[in-house]
Amino acid sequence: MLLASVPAIAGPYIGGSVGQGDVDRSITSALITSGSFDGKDTAFKIFSGYMFTPSIGVESAYVNFGEATYAGEFSGLPVTGGTLKASGFTLELLASHSLTPEFSVFGKLGVLFWEWRANDTTAGEPFAAVEDGRDLMFGLGLAY
Repeated sequence: MLLASVPAIAGPYIGGSVGQGDVDRSITSALITSGSFDGKDTAFKIFSGYMFTPSIGVESAYVNFGEATYAGEFSGLPVTGGTLKASGFTLELLASHSLTPEFSVFGKLGVLFWEWRANDTTAGEPFAAVEDGRDLMFGLGLAY
């Protein structure tokens, strides 16, 4: 996904990004044992943050990873019309360092609270599942 810049001044900021999400096929291991899977979709992020100084700040975001589709079999039963939607919220600490008046490098360290929801028809019966969790996240970037 594209990442918007972190401001080089203290104060609040907001932003967003859009890109292509690619959900890993391994997430369907509990949904189908064989079949087709398409994990690519448009993904987006809306974020806001506050820089306490030009070098230190915090950020939070809502992330939509897009929708994956699947179909096939689960233990010999037919599975049709499968969709899997993944999203999450982040809380992050930021550190930024100016290289020039226009460019800076930054690093992020935080937690992603995620959830995915699956819906399909298995052997003619509606099926739904939800799973959630949290993971450590980090990133490095260049801001203009």
